[in-house]
Amino acid sequence: MTHTLENPELELMFIIKMDICSLPTEIQERILSFLDGQSLARVQQVCHLWFHLVQNLSEVGEIWKNCCFREIAIDVLRELVGCKEVTNKCGFPVHEKSLNVNWKSSYQRWFTGGAISHWPYWIKSFPYFDSIPITCVKFAGSCIITGHRNGNICAWNSLSGELENLITNHLALVTDIELVDILNRGPYNLGEERLTHHHVISVSKDRTIHVCPIKEYNNGTESNKVIIYQHSNILETVRVFGECFAVNCIDSTMSVWHMAAPSDPFGMMTVSLRVVVHCPIQIKWMGFWRDQIICFCPDGSRRLFSLEEEDWLLTSTNSPNFFLLDKYCIQEREYHGLVIVHAYVLREGIIFLFTADHLMCISLDGQTYSVYRTTEALHSYVVCVALNGRLLALGTEKGSVHFYKVRQSKDILQLNLSKPDCSVSLSEASIIAINLSVDSLVPVAVATTTETIYTIRWFSKPQ
Repeated sequence: MTHTLENPELELMFIIKMDICSLPTEIQERILSFLDGQSLARVQQVCHLWFHLVQNLSEVGEIWKNCCFREIAIDVLRELVGCKEVTNKCGFPVHEKSLNVNWKSSYQRWFTGGAISHWPYWIKSFPYFDSIPITCVKFAGSCIITGHRNGNICAWNSLSGELENLITNHLALVTDIELVDILNRGPYNLGEERLTHHHVISVSKDRTIHVCPIKEYNNGTESNKVIIYQHSNILETVRVFGECFAVNCIDSTMSVWHMAAPSDPFGMMTVSLRVVVHCPIQIKWMGFWRDQIICFCPDGSRRLFSLEEEDWLLTSTNSPNFFLLDKYCIQEREYHGLVIVHAYVLREGIIFLFTADHLMCISLDGQTYSVYRTTEALHSYVVCVALNGRLLALGTEKGSVHFYKVRQSKDILQLNLSKPDCSVSLSEASIIAINLSVDSLVPVAVATTTETIYTIRWFSKPQ
């Protein structure tokens, strides 16, 4: 008697499995190497044989690295591995050992970023910062790092909201902070703490740059902190890429620094000046990606400085607001001048620009752009932006945050603002900063007003 399965699809899978399992192990591994990352994860759940086959390919082969390069846009992949270069000048992947990247983890972090539309989430708030208003925020695993108006840089427990430690203190308002993980050995486990980065860089109105370990082993002394006195005016922005960071000053000078990591993740960072850049006009907003500094000026022009050539590559000679002018004229039929109130320069030179009449303008390369009226779609105007992997977050002046899935950078130009993948209403006060990350393979967003920190953490549904 012949027995058949009731479901024809299951019967077909059973036959395919039996046929593949009869092949030599080398052939089975070769077949599995052509699967995408999601299929690989599913294959591991079929049987013990396939689980160990994929496990072996993960340990001795480059199967997850290949999945990353096949499925993830290259600029997104650079960001996922910690803002590091993953290709050489010819466009080929950099040798894996020189990067020390966990490719499977990178793929999982990218993939789970797309789960926000169907995973549940919880929100925690820590509302007690009215006496020390917050100016900027970053998520570092078990800690949330904040910069404050009084100059403090603090680490708070991301679950309880308790103060873990005072990392450093400037003498004036903290204007920006960035996290650093050039060792690529995270997460860093310190007892019950689990940190995704080992150092924080901060800039301030006191004109100094601080490079500090997030945690100290030496009872709070400042021996592992580096304080840099390079600029003679207020510092506005700090950006990290690879082993370098760039700082922007309001006097139109920028400095680029090289970091050499200590053997101890929380030891003293060795910092050396690479170049000081003088811009012929005022630079208001800055980004740093690969070997280029992307500058955006109050008149709407975009300029690029090459670290490799140590010279300006592009100086826009177009009229002010050059990448907004034509499209805005066509849509509105009148042009009375756009007043730029804020801009964000993100990965690969993506620019989010906000005007006084509440337009949000997005440019990929200074030429390709989209213009949105956020008040019509979101009933509020957008005041801050965060982009990480395939997840984009827009914070509004009415205290809500809207999340969108963007598989690659060009998707940002085709946003349906009125249909976010997830929206949360946090406060009646304006959101001033957002940071996106992935912790334990689940997406995490930290948003803050001047007085309250909010943590939004998604979690997978039980199978």
